[in-house]
Amino acid sequence: MYVIGALLGCDRGSTPSHNDPPSLPSTGDENAIKPTPDPIIRNELKDGPASHVAADRQLVTLRSASGKTEVVRWSDLRQISVITTDEGPRLTDVFIVLEGPTSRLVIPHDAKGNEGFVSLLVTIDGFDHLTFARAMGSADNAEFVCWTGAGARFRGEPK
Repeated sequence: MYVIGALLGCDRGSTPSHNDPPSLPSTGDENAIKPTPDPIIRNELKDGPASHVAADRQLVTLRSASGKTEVVRWSDLRQISVITTDEGPRLTDVFIVLEGPTSRLVIPHDAKGNEGFVSLLVTIDGFDHLTFARAMGSADNAEFVCWTGAGARFRGEPK
C-alpha cells in the first residue's frame, strides 16, 4: 500500500490528462480503462518481490529473478499504464508498464525498490494520478493508461 502513500505527496493541483498528451487540455473522457491486452507479463514477473527496480531522472532499470536486466529511458516513453489481473494475492497482480516506440518494460508493483520508482513516476508532468489510484484498487483484468506523450518530463524540468 506504500504506492498509494506516494500519491498523497503529489501536487493536489495537478490536472489528470485522461489519455491526452500532456500538452493538450483534458477532454474529460473517462475511458482510461481498457481490457487487458494479450499477455505481456512474463511468469517470472508474477513473483514481484524477486525483481528489483531502480530509477533516476534518466533511466529505469529492472533486474528480474533470472538475472535478466532491462532498461528504458524516460525520454523514450510514449505511454505509461498499469495492468491489473485477478491473480492476487498469491501472485503479483499489479504491473506498471513503460512503453516506448521499440521497448516495453513491465514492472511488478511489489518489486524491491518500487517505493522510490513510484515516488519519481508520479512526478511526471501530466501523469494522471486519479487513474493511477483507481488502478491500484482494481482486482479485475484491466489496463489503465496514466500518461501518453513523447518523452516523459518531470514537473519543474525545463521543456
